[in-house]
Amino acid sequence: MLTFEGQEFAGPAAIMGKLGALPAEIAYVGAPTLEVQPSPGPAGTGVIVFVTGKIQIGGPNALQFTEVFQVMAKGGQHYIHNQMMRLVYG
Repeated sequence: MLTFEGQEFAGPAAIMGKLGALPAEIAYVGAPTLEVQPSPGPAGTGVIVFVTGKIQIGGPNALQFTEVFQVMAKGGQHYIHNQMMRLVYG
């Protein structure tokens, strides 16, 4: 599931549809800060990542953002299980 600015997108098709609808000109400004913690899951192998920083979306003005996502392992591969992102205005 992806939550972006209060909207929820469940399943691969809905998530890819939202990500594909974002402007092509997205760039991180500077180095974001990261906090990482282990996350138990069905296989016991996951991490939760908390990110803060600045991002430019379709223009020159950078916005603060926060993002949290959970990375899980399954069958020798890793995937994002949950993701939440919020732009910080003001």
